[in-house]
Amino acid sequence: MNNLGNFYWRIGRFSKAEQIHLTALSIRLNKLGINHPDYASSLNNLGLIYVALGEFEKASPYYLESIKIRESKLGKNHPDYATGLMNYAILCKMVDRGQITDCIIDGPLDVFLACDPKSLEIKGVDTPVKGDADVLIFPTLEACNAFYKGLMLFAKGELAGLIQGTIKPVVVMSRSESALSKYYCIALSCLMAD
Repeated sequence: MNNLGNFYWRIGRFSKAEQIHLTALSIRLNKLGINHPDYASSLNNLGLIYVALGEFEKASPYYLESIKIRESKLGKNHPDYATGLMNYAILCKMVDRGQITDCIIDGPLDVFLACDPKSLEIKGVDTPVKGDADVLIFPTLEACNAFYKGLMLFAKGELAGLIQGTIKPVVVMSRSESALSKYYCIALSCLMAD
């Protein structure tokens, strides 16, 4: 399926390529698991498609997850790891040049640098996000889960979340979440299904 998706990408039929690669991603996730290098290749392919479609905010998380998996499973000396880094670097350079004007991409940042403007001065870090991030992208499902549950437990947050990159929305919620958070998760998945 990846070869067929890549064919459609090469001839400029990006929407068709996206459909095929989303299907391939779902199959690889179900058959190989979230940490398999072939799953990482599907993530990288979707990143390429979203750049071609001009949907840069969608491309970034696919690239980052692909890089993380490839580093973990293949090592930093593997050519696939280098390819993933190169694709993400190109996306960041496009932001720097002003070719992408509707979003700011930076990272990795800790939560304070992403969400607390005072932390920039204290830590002496310069980032265009300036402590005012609208979206946080986590490197792993486990990291996101810990952050998400911490917000719910300690800050009494009522949140919605789902996994991106699947054919249909996948809702991941805790059995102990509030009824309102469960409602938000289901509502968000309905919106994303369209």
